[in-house]
Amino acid sequence: MMEDIYTYVAFKDHEKNGVKTIQTLGQLVPKTETRATLVSLTPGNNTVFPISFKILNINDIYIEDSNQIYCPIWEKHIVFKIYGTLKIEKSENILEVSHLVPIQDIDGTWDAMITLSIIACSEYRHYYRTKGQNNMLRLQWNKIEKENEWLTKEIVNTL
Repeated sequence: MMEDIYTYVAFKDHEKNGVKTIQTLGQLVPKTETRATLVSLTPGNNTVFPISFKILNINDIYIEDSNQIYCPIWEKHIVFKIYGTLKIEKSENILEVSHLVPIQDIDGTWDAMITLSIIACSEYRHYYRTKGQNNMLRLQWNKIEKENEWLTKEIVNTL
C-alpha cells in the first residue's frame, strides 16, 4: 500500500538493504510538468508521497482525446497503478515513476472495493519448516542477538 512507503524509507539503511521498486495505487495531484503528489486511496488516510515523471516518455503523460487535442492523463483518469523506484533527490525521498497505468473504474466498483477493504482481514502466510530448519534458524537468531548485528538498530514507530 502507498502508506507503507514511509515505513520503507524510515530505515537508515533502506538505500542498501531496503525496498527499492514500488508498485502501488493512488490519485495524482500534479505540481509541475515533471512532479506530482501521489494521494492514498484508503478511506480516512491522508498519506501523500512525492513522485517524479522525469524518466517517462511524453506520450505516457499526455494522451490524445476524441478532438485530437493532447491533455495530461490525470485530466481523463483519477486512479492510477504506479510502478517506480525510490530515489533521493535534493535530500528528499521521491518515487521515480517508470510506468503509469490508468485504472478504469466501472460505476460503483471503487465504492464496493473501499467497503470490502475495510472489512477484509489481512492475509498471513505460514510456511512449514522441518525441525532441522527451525534449529538452524534458532542458532542464527541467537548469534545475531549475542553479537548485536541487526541491520538497523533504531526503533521505528509506524503508527
